[in-house]
Amino acid sequence: MNEIEAIRWHLDRYRAVLAQQIDRLCNALEELQRTTLFLLSRDVSPDGAIDEWLDAEGFDVDEDGFFQSLPLLAAFREGAGPADAVSFSWSRHLRTDPTARRHMYIHRNIGPHLKHIHDRLGDVGWIYYQDAVNTSLQYPYIDQRTAISSDFDWSTYHTYRSVCPNNNPLKKIQWTPPTIDYAGEGLILSVSIPVWRSDDFIGLWSIDLPVRYLYRDFASLKAFPDQVQFIVNPQGMLVLHEKLRAEIDQTRGRILFHPLAELGGQWEDLDTAAIIAKEEGELDVTDAAGAEWVFCHSHVPGVNWTLFCGLPKASMAEAAAKRLKQALQQIAAGNFAHRIEPLSTHALSNLVDEFNKMSLRLSEAKAHQQVMENQLRQAQKMEAVGRLAGGVAHDYNNMTNVIMGYADLALEKLNQSDPLYTDLLEIHEAGRRSMELTRQLLAFARCQAIAPRVLDINQAVKSMQKMLQRLIGEDIELIWYPGEPVWPVKIDPSQIDQILANLCVNARDAIKGVGKIIIETANTEFDEGYCAMNQGFIPGGFVKLAISDDGTGMDTATLNKIFEPFFSTKGIGRGTGLGLATVYGIVKQNNGFINVYSEPGRGTTFKIYLPRIDGEAVEIRSRSGAKIVRGHGETVLLVEDETANLKMVEKMLKELGYQVLAVDSPMKAIALAGHHPETIDLLLTDVIMPELNGHDLAIRLRDLVPGLRVLFMSGYTANVIIHRGVLDENVFLLQKPFTGKDLAEKIREVLTAAV
Repeated sequence: MNEIEAIRWHLDRYRAVLAQQIDRLCNALEELQRTTLFLLSRDVSPDGAIDEWLDAEGFDVDEDGFFQSLPLLAAFREGAGPADAVSFSWSRHLRTDPTARRHMYIHRNIGPHLKHIHDRLGDVGWIYYQDAVNTSLQYPYIDQRTAISSDFDWSTYHTYRSVCPNNNPLKKIQWTPPTIDYAGEGLILSVSIPVWRSDDFIGLWSIDLPVRYLYRDFASLKAFPDQVQFIVNPQGMLVLHEKLRAEIDQTRGRILFHPLAELGGQWEDLDTAAIIAKEEGELDVTDAAGAEWVFCHSHVPGVNWTLFCGLPKASMAEAAAKRLKQALQQIAAGNFAHRIEPLSTHALSNLVDEFNKMSLRLSEAKAHQQVMENQLRQAQKMEAVGRLAGGVAHDYNNMTNVIMGYADLALEKLNQSDPLYTDLLEIHEAGRRSMELTRQLLAFARCQAIAPRVLDINQAVKSMQKMLQRLIGEDIELIWYPGEPVWPVKIDPSQIDQILANLCVNARDAIKGVGKIIIETANTEFDEGYCAMNQGFIPGGFVKLAISDDGTGMDTATLNKIFEPFFSTKGIGRGTGLGLATVYGIVKQNNGFINVYSEPGRGTTFKIYLPRIDGEAVEIRSRSGAKIVRGHGETVLLVEDETANLKMVEKMLKELGYQVLAVDSPMKAIALAGHHPETIDLLLTDVIMPELNGHDLAIRLRDLVPGLRVLFMSGYTANVIIHRGVLDENVFLLQKPFTGKDLAEKIREVLTAAV
């Protein structure tokens, strides 16, 4: 936060404090207005009851000409008056006025209520009622002779004038400018509300707010020692400023107001009315002494004031230089991520821009260094495992082969009923598992001896189906969706077997009870733009092998470790932790890549991409070179909670010729659709998102946009999602990852499909 932002924050904070005070005062006045009207509506007392009350309270004309309760007055002059007492007084000539008598009488028990309001409001002065026949009551209690004379004409008082029928035809709450309080509170602001009964003006309630309380809050919230602040009224007069208290003319009972222009310098030439008319703004001003300042201003509704806060530019430059020094110290300490907020002064702005660019470059270089170090550590780990596996594999396999060979020979000579037969079977099985462990180590280290050949991956999967079903058991359904046709790949057939076996066994262990494992294949292509925005993807044509389950899924922490050797979430003795590491090694060894999509409770999908080979080039190139179907300016509402995906898909859509409305949450999509003035042709949404899934979002949006076409996209295999009930039947789904061509074709399919 720079200095101007700090001033703006300070100004907004005080504006909020002031607005809250104003609301509390207005609420209190409305409450008092309702109280008076209620008391008037309930009053049916005869004149005799009023006389009894006046006699009981000891009302009489005192030596100063006020008609008031003399016992209460005496008690207060002796310092013994009650805390909830109210001053009732009027001139001697009104003691017999029926309206004056009744207005005072109906409020006879209002003292505790006024005390409650006064305590609730806190820092306020007097709360008082005046009526149209020149009577008044006040809380807290006051000795009237200390403030006014007994013949004081309340109709000339500033609060009365502000809300009387002639000056306030709309019957609104009104604020008066600062005045000198005759009752001893110093400089005050008064806010008043008229009391009308049908078409009759009854009187008014007022509350005095001592200026010292307002300025105390204003001053205490200063952000900087040399900060200057003041308040201006709609007429451009300074209502609140540093010198206001000293400029009160106590002898003549008035305040010497000054226009804003009298601050001198450029203030004299500014269009004050235009500035005050704005809700908020910022000014560069040179004062009378030639110093340059930056002022922020903000309008306060209710009182119709404008708050001003300013700082000298010299102070801003000094603070900016200090921040720059601290930032350089951060860089020297190795914190390359440190940035400096844009400066509030132009003096050092270019230097700060260059610093932030340098800091960014250093941060990127540090991040790149960390990536390289991680890759180096991974390479060293792989090399160490490879050396270990390569160093022991030959001798280890030889010894295992001897053990298994002799076990086989011995088994041939024994009957199955022999007690040793079972023991020899266990020895043979242990040898087989040992050999498998070595094979996995070699596969992970990418130094396994392989014999790649061109094959149809569909045929390889089909040949493994029966074995895989036996591996996963009868409670789990194995579903096979072959893509037709798929490009050929070059890989050792046994490696396909290893991939399928390891992933299906992992899927089986993730499923509690009954479930499904789905195997799918498909052709896919990634262009340079897609790969630039998706780390780990490689441009070109690939055959996708996807294995999905509807098991327990994995959290982010687990996903980050699943390919590490010997990492396992299974119990001791239930796994080596090399299954997924083996799959990873095989895929990398064959120049492919692998991606995993999973969330706790939502299953897992492994997508393996193996490069297509250069066979049947003419046919393949013809397929991949097909013209991409572009858009015609249709509007697409894109909803994706992953920022990286959101930006990538938005860019792809724009390049395809679509108008894009991109949002990162379902609620924002609903809000946008409800106010978008033009037609939305298509909703392109992720399936699983916070707040609302894609299926429910589509239902909500179709209520707002009838006939809206919908295309879902998901990192999970479509069949798993359907199995889990997230998507309805007959929906359009585009599986992640997808290319621009995939996206273009699928959108065109949705937009041209029959409704």
